[in-house]
Amino acid sequence: MSALTDGAEDSGARGDELEALAAIFGADFELLPFEMGAVARVAIALESETAKAALEARLPRGYPSQVKPEFAVKALAGVSEALRRQLTETAAAAAARTPAGAPCVFEVVEAVRARLEAAPAAAAAAAPVSQNDASFTFHPACPQYGQRPVRFDSASADEKYAVPIVEGEPVVDRKSTFKAYLATGVDSDEKVQWARRNILGRKNVAKATHNMLAYRYLDADGISHADNDDDGEDGAGAKMAYVLSVLNADNCLVIVARWYGGIKLGPDRFKHIAKCTQRILEANGVGRRNN
Repeated sequence: MSALTDGAEDSGARGDELEALAAIFGADFELLPFEMGAVARVAIALESETAKAALEARLPRGYPSQVKPEFAVKALAGVSEALRRQLTETAAAAAARTPAGAPCVFEVVEAVRARLEAAPAAAAAAAPVSQNDASFTFHPACPQYGQRPVRFDSASADEKYAVPIVEGEPVVDRKSTFKAYLATGVDSDEKVQWARRNILGRKNVAKATHNMLAYRYLDADGISHADNDDDGEDGAGAKMAYVLSVLNADNCLVIVARWYGGIKLGPDRFKHIAKCTQRILEANGVGRRNN
């Protein structure tokens, strides 16, 4: 059997994916030593409240146009052999679900992370945290870039306000990475706070340089509510709010996270923020343009 060769765009696609992964996961991302048969090997550390693991991805020549990476899970702490096997199976299933020819490492990482976090959650379900003790202050990673703490009350941890959350595809430009998160079914301030806390609580999002936000919803009385937050990226929140308005996107919240890569993008950063917002809304059928 002849060895695989790269398609015309494979090398560039792998490079862009590795750059995005490094920006998103920071110190949790590691390039591993070269291995025969692979053009790149990476490890990404994953952590829940009670367990730690590392997902290793082996990127072969011909990826992503012809083949998928090979994934393995290494148990670091609090991970049984049975759970490690389950995480490995989760990685394989997530890779198989991604479209042919598309990079898939990020999607696999998030699927394995969700499975790892769900494992202790099931055991702890019988003893939920008292809502009297569930208030929380989010302390951002990059206050030097204008980020400010966000205070959440106990209702933000109450699962009766839970709403669906989906993630968009990352956009990379000159080592900066942008990624959108969308919450739907938002029709109250409590649901706004639950969704924002849930997204900011994700380890990679918590490390972002900026987490810009915009939301719109109609409450039970039909009254419209809307707000936005620049999170240190002056003017970004207003641009996101404009996209929501143009698309008539109601009962939703969008956060665009940016991991700054050290190169100033000028006005292009706002194009990426607006485009990430638009794409995740349209991809999930939220809103519509007026004709």
